[in-house]
Amino acid sequence: MNIGERIFEKISTGLCESKALIMIISKDYLKSVCCTDEWGAFYGKALHDKSCVIYPIIIDDSAPPALISQIKYLRFNGDEYASALSTLLRSLRKQFSK
Repeated sequence: MNIGERIFEKISTGLCESKALIMIISKDYLKSVCCTDEWGAFYGKALHDKSCVIYPIIIDDSAPPALISQIKYLRFNGDEYASALSTLLRSLRKQFSK
């Protein structure tokens, strides 16, 4: 983004044009109204467009939001980081190689 551009307009455009949302879930993320609005908007889009995928990544001891808990998620913490990253990259490659 460039200085002077409207942040929420750019976020809205990005959400409309994206086929994937990587949610980096933490305690702070879960407290953020803006983050809740963003994933909620994309979740609604993904319900109608099956080519849209949400990739929840949890980086602390948080639990995913109720609607997201039904989606397979990864924990990126401790010794499991490399394995989780490999799993995420494999999923993204599979989604975007179609």
